[in-house]
Amino acid sequence: MIINRINVFVNFIIILTLLFVKSYSYAQYYDIGQDPANTSWNQISTSHFKIIFPKQYEKQAQYLANYIERIYAKSTKTLVSKPKNIPIILHTQSVISNAYTIWAPKRMEFFTIPPQDSYGQEWLQQLAIHEFRHVIQINKINQSKTKILYYLLGEQSTAAILGLHIPAWFMEGDAVCTETGLSKSGRGRLPSFEMEIKTQTLDKKRYPYDKAVFGSYKDFIPNQYVLGYQLTAFARKKYNANIWNKILDDVSRHPLGITSFSKSIKKQTGLNKSQFYYNTINELDSLWKKQQSSIKLTTNTELCPPNKNYINYKHPHYINDSTIIAVKTGIDDITRFITIDKQKKEKIIFTPGYFFPETFSVVDSTLIWAEVTFDLRWENRKYSTIKTFNLQTGKCKSISKNKYLFAPSLSDDKKLIVAIKNTPIGENSIVILENKTGNVIKKIINTNNSSFVTPLWNNDDNKIVFIEVSNEGKRIVTYNTITNQFTTITPYSYEEISMPKFYENFIIYNAAYSGIDNIYAIDTISKQKYQITSALYGAENACISPNKESIAYSEYTAKGFKLVEATIDSTKWIKFDTITNTSIKLYETIANQEEIIKEDTVFADSTYITKKYSKTKNLFHFHSWAPLCINAENASISPGVSILSQNILSTAFTSIGYKYNRIEKTGTHFINFTYKGLYPIIDFKISNGDRASSYLTVNNEDIHFTWNETKVITGINVPFNISKGLFYRLIEPKINISNTFIQHNKSTPANYISGAIHIMEYSIFFYNQIKSAEKDMRPRWGQTVELKYYNTPFKGLNLGEIYAISSNFNLPGIIKHHSLKLSIGFQNKNYGTYTYSDIIAFPRGLTSIKNQKMKTLFVNYKLPLAYPDFSIPNIIYIKRIKANLFYDYAVFINNSKSNTYKSIGTEVTMDFHLFRFIAPIDAGLRFIYAPDKKQISTELMYQIKFDNL
Repeated sequence: MIINRINVFVNFIIILTLLFVKSYSYAQYYDIGQDPANTSWNQISTSHFKIIFPKQYEKQAQYLANYIERIYAKSTKTLVSKPKNIPIILHTQSVISNAYTIWAPKRMEFFTIPPQDSYGQEWLQQLAIHEFRHVIQINKINQSKTKILYYLLGEQSTAAILGLHIPAWFMEGDAVCTETGLSKSGRGRLPSFEMEIKTQTLDKKRYPYDKAVFGSYKDFIPNQYVLGYQLTAFARKKYNANIWNKILDDVSRHPLGITSFSKSIKKQTGLNKSQFYYNTINELDSLWKKQQSSIKLTTNTELCPPNKNYINYKHPHYINDSTIIAVKTGIDDITRFITIDKQKKEKIIFTPGYFFPETFSVVDSTLIWAEVTFDLRWENRKYSTIKTFNLQTGKCKSISKNKYLFAPSLSDDKKLIVAIKNTPIGENSIVILENKTGNVIKKIINTNNSSFVTPLWNNDDNKIVFIEVSNEGKRIVTYNTITNQFTTITPYSYEEISMPKFYENFIIYNAAYSGIDNIYAIDTISKQKYQITSALYGAENACISPNKESIAYSEYTAKGFKLVEATIDSTKWIKFDTITNTSIKLYETIANQEEIIKEDTVFADSTYITKKYSKTKNLFHFHSWAPLCINAENASISPGVSILSQNILSTAFTSIGYKYNRIEKTGTHFINFTYKGLYPIIDFKISNGDRASSYLTVNNEDIHFTWNETKVITGINVPFNISKGLFYRLIEPKINISNTFIQHNKSTPANYISGAIHIMEYSIFFYNQIKSAEKDMRPRWGQTVELKYYNTPFKGLNLGEIYAISSNFNLPGIIKHHSLKLSIGFQNKNYGTYTYSDIIAFPRGLTSIKNQKMKTLFVNYKLPLAYPDFSIPNIIYIKRIKANLFYDYAVFINNSKSNTYKSIGTEVTMDFHLFRFIAPIDAGLRFIYAPDKKQISTELMYQIKFDNL
């Protein structure tokens, strides 16, 4: 009983932590960005949803409204819950295809431009099935005793319980099960989706549960979608379709138990969470071994240099008969374009920015790809820019800036570019551009309810081959640019196919017909299909050498995708009619348990009434509250009361409450409001309440007194995103007007400060940092500069002025992933009647010292010490141990007198997960030695890294 009470107390503390840390993705104020201020929004209300969309997107919004209403009942079949009044916001101006389901406030957010690597289903349908399942999961938690917490704390309590108990692998795995069971496609049917975990398992790498769930800096770990699908689907296969429904019911009845999810699994299976994981992997292993025993492998020669780390070499292209260009990725380095020759010599030729890998192609010595470009102000508007790189000249060129173009392919004569265009109004087309100017000279509009993806030229530059994706699956199509004729090469099928390209009278492409991804060919005349490769785990993205004698492709291994080469011999190709699908077909159980949505039953279309969505009327949306004062800005919690609002468009953020100061024994009422819907961000804060202090009389009597204090702060800032290529850059000017009004009462000494203080605060912040590898301690190159100036130019109390500059410089360390950081600061105060607090950092070990001028130099050298991947089950999992060596130096000048302060020391910290809590923790000790004072001190360092979720 005592242990149970301790567990409940620990979890209650964790829940409170979740509630007040602003960066947790399920906590309050989760802000994915804003759309441009000139966006006009409309809304459609259905029985269960409110769809909010740009008015130009009416047709697609009606389509989504019909579809998601029709799938409502079927989506709740195996998780019984009836969510209602769920907002769906459609963001149409970002080239990054994604979606989020967020609680507090509850909503779904869809980024509607489809990706180039989609499986065989219309994009909005994919999002609707997957994200609505997340809504069902969360709503399912919000019942029974969890509902009591909802009445106490609002929507943030449900989000906190979810983060505390429900692992990400269940959330994503169950959603993948649903997208697979309710459609004829879905990731659960793709061999590529299980390839990583299957390879790892068959290669005898069965990592402990904690490592499989929380990842590693040392070894590659499949993501939570992949792991989660295997666990959730296999449980449904072995036990029953409703197993997870029962487990979530049980969790909702025990929201404060420290191991509620694990206990619920044990109740249904007889196994705890870890045992369930091992048992599932072991049983899948036997099924995968049986599949593997039937494979007859094709021979090839590996081209990659030996490497101990997990590295992917993908999208190969010959530039001559002996040299290949490919895209190289891994946890040890950022993405690079590299060349490899037949002697396995590797060379980095270019490092791209944030780009779409499936858009990468090469003609002779010219590389072409599409790269993300960021809007100057609006996070939810991102463009793509077509770029080329010439190997001979070493020059990188932007062909089309700030467009919505994808998957560019250069013609053989390098005069033309074919690309896919997806517009914010939902139009999909193939466009042909001049390479020299970037001008569009031809546009082939897609009039079907489908998407064209990944086009490529033939050698004669008169035909284009591409994939067409629709609700009927995928098909390969060619387009003749001279006759304007479309030719269907393969009929629609839900079998996964991708990346077609011409080779003589064949089209070569990736497909999963055998239950393993391989490379196939289809004769464009006879329509006979052949299997070219037979890989153990998977092969993709073939290219043909200029002399037509060799084929190179990426083949998957336990250490990632490796480049391999084989001789082309069409007589050894396997005829399609001899191929059998040896997949373990885990998806068949899921499909039988669910009910596949048939297209002819979905679209007996209704036309819903469309209304204007008023930004003004919907400025406030109160979603959470608490009998505590929760400050999401500075991650603090105090006695009091708070009410939180975030509107559905994430443009207005409001907190209202009362905060009790336990030290002063006084209280303050406050209202904080931030509006991000205009080009400048506007902040407004007002607070009023009593403050308290005390003084000693000449007789050492402690006299307590109070006064009333009102603060009104108005601020305006504009974050300009000027990122380009490899570098993420931001410049943010900001102005604050801070007004403080101090009013005496009967207890306040007459000589105590009174009246008004009007402070103008000016600042500008700039950062510039290079892309980082996962294992980097800090960005290898980067700078931050911040300038601040405060003064009191208006009537009232005079604080004089203060100005400061602080700057950080990140440099590469001696060894890879080490980091050297140099920080400099300068501050100057001109005193008035009163003075300002310091606004630059003090050296470690020193809290404060009076000064008129301050100069600082901090040197930090950060390095990893070990990647232990050490676990004490249910207690702790340690991913990384690291150290930071530092030297701090400061000069303080006051009344023409100069003092120096120095400190040296080290910080030893660990990245770990405690009690299998979802967020990683960075904690450790700081050891400080002040040589001038010969003092040694120790400080505890602690941070919950919600930003890493």
